[in-house]
Amino acid sequence: METGGDLPNQVARGRGHEHLPNLDESSIRTSLTRMRDRATAENISIPQIYEEEANTLVSSQSTSATLLVFRNVASTLYRARRRVLPPLPQTREDIVIPPSLQVSLQGDLFDLLYLPSNATIVFDTLCEHSNIYMDGTFDTCPHLFQQLFTIHAFFGERQVPLLYVLMSSKDRETYVSLFRNLKDLAIRRGRRFSSEQILSDFESGLIPAIHDEFPQSLHRGCYFHFTQAIWRKVQQMDLTTVYTNNESIKGCIRQLMALRFLSIPRIREGL
Repeated sequence: METGGDLPNQVARGRGHEHLPNLDESSIRTSLTRMRDRATAENISIPQIYEEEANTLVSSQSTSATLLVFRNVASTLYRARRRVLPPLPQTREDIVIPPSLQVSLQGDLFDLLYLPSNATIVFDTLCEHSNIYMDGTFDTCPHLFQQLFTIHAFFGERQVPLLYVLMSSKDRETYVSLFRNLKDLAIRRGRRFSSEQILSDFESGLIPAIHDEFPQSLHRGCYFHFTQAIWRKVQQMDLTTVYTNNESIKGCIRQLMALRFLSIPRIREGL
């Protein structure tokens, strides 16, 4: 670069910082730091922390939301949380529930029942209700167990989970053992674990266990699980394409799903 006057007529190009700070990058780094701090200090879920901080960042800066996507920061946040948590148990015998996690938000002690014979852990807040709903799920179950079994009841118009069970098996004997231990627990607390009506899915181990342990209860199958089972059978028999293209087959399958709405004496007629 040429200069005038008495100054040297050549100026060398510097190699220092030659542009204004990138405010977006600085804001993102600050937001990530807050996320990591919250991940180690708070008990709320990592996705919720991300959503709150990302919304704050986008609303306070002219920052593109694409600069901070969850999949790019999730591993960092989960790693930060794992550093302050005890190591994951490798066996069911390694599971130790600290006293702080055995009480509700109101300070009431959960009932805790551990059955070494089938490794079932039960958290129970209410043993007795006139109508209860039983369901099992596998997608959200920890890898050391086979299923998360839950019992729900309606309070007003809201269905509330009353009991959570981590089960290492779903056979008849395991369910029978669970129900008997729950009934014993209820007796020790001066209650009676029984219901007028029980609604459940169609697990082959659960149904006979309910009939054995609650013979006075009316047992009904869940309509959602009923139609789900029919559709699963349609898929197993490779009838999905036929169902889509053949109105007669579609009508037959849909009528089969609708049998639940007929009175018992008319079901055979409906078939």
